[in-house]
Amino acid sequence: MQDKQDKHFYSGFAAIIGRPNVGKSTLMNALVGEKVAIVSPRSQTTRNRIMGILSGEDYQAVFLDTPGLHTPRNKLGESMVKAAQQALDGADILLVLLDASDVRDADRKIIEQYAKAPVRKALVVNKLDTVSREELMRLMHSLNEAGYDAILPISALKKKNLDELMKIIREWLPEGPQYFPKDMITDQPERFLIAEMIREKALRNLREEIPHGIGVDVREVSGQGSGMVTIHADIYCEKASHKGVLIGKQGSMLRTIGERARADIEKLLGERVNLQLWIKVRDVTIRPVRAGDAADLSQLNKEFGNDGSICEDAISGALERGDSEIVLVAIVDGVIVGFADALIVQSLCYAHPRADIEALYVRRAFRRQGVGSALLLAMERALAEKGISHFHINVHGRNEAALSLYRGAGYAAEGEWLIEKTLDDEEGE
Repeated sequence: MQDKQDKHFYSGFAAIIGRPNVGKSTLMNALVGEKVAIVSPRSQTTRNRIMGILSGEDYQAVFLDTPGLHTPRNKLGESMVKAAQQALDGADILLVLLDASDVRDADRKIIEQYAKAPVRKALVVNKLDTVSREELMRLMHSLNEAGYDAILPISALKKKNLDELMKIIREWLPEGPQYFPKDMITDQPERFLIAEMIREKALRNLREEIPHGIGVDVREVSGQGSGMVTIHADIYCEKASHKGVLIGKQGSMLRTIGERARADIEKLLGERVNLQLWIKVRDVTIRPVRAGDAADLSQLNKEFGNDGSICEDAISGALERGDSEIVLVAIVDGVIVGFADALIVQSLCYAHPRADIEALYVRRAFRRQGVGSALLLAMERALAEKGISHFHINVHGRNEAALSLYRGAGYAAEGEWLIEKTLDDEEGE
């Protein structure tokens, strides 16, 4: 391998792909040197495409932590070929990740499909320390003819062979511009990362005791630069019975979640952190819209300066189009206080079916009480039941309240107006 000694700058995007639970997020965190992606052993939770950024004197590598590839579980699920092609868009380097202790037929299919990719690509065999040397050698030998430019065993968790992997990545980077400032490690906003760190600790410590319907709203971050940052955040659960589990005996569970999240947040911010957590119950009922809801929804819509026609169109659309449009309403104490409207879009222009969330309104008096996040979660579940895992929302860049809600729920910005999210499995090392 020939080192680049000239004064040119090299940069590019490296997509980290593989099926769920092979360690993609752990690898990106290890390469970047900071925690920029949530790592959880639990599956069936939400994920979005996160960028981690590593900058050197003459290079910048941007890592794309893509959702795990898996065989679709429903009729409308995207095929592996289309998902693979989407992950490749804009990537200069491909890192296909395997679990050395658990290589499945799904891994072999991914390896075969990506072997044809027109970019530099490496097979990265993770968790090398979980198998014997003989088993590892047999696996490596079986991959020799896979058609990849490099094959390398590593341990992302224990940081084994990562220097060698970075040498390969550095050598493959094309000449290009510095895309991000040198001190930037991710494209995600700090509040999103803080919320994700809190959510991760809740998921890790609660295991299966609480369903995945946990949301985190970071309400306030103050005192940055003073040496002591104060953060106020709410953890929302779906049922009153969950609140006691989250708090734990004499507050033990909430204290554990807070202590472990605070340690990660202090590393992220580089300052001491006073983390104040509250548990709140989303005491709200979500159901599909009915014809009789028109008057209430029209009145609700007027609060936002519209004449109510949007609500009427949404109701008629949901009732007439059925499978192609979903409208949900949020009810508190018998009163409709919010609604969400989503259109299912299937077109040859897209590699997979997607949903455009056209509207999500919550009355001002009921904001920051978990109503918006409850509506969003219910809509995602309703769409997932129809096989939709890709969501788009048009939000004006100056609507900070809306952006805060969506980012807190795992949506990633794509331009000034569009933010998007992919539902998939989260992963452990």
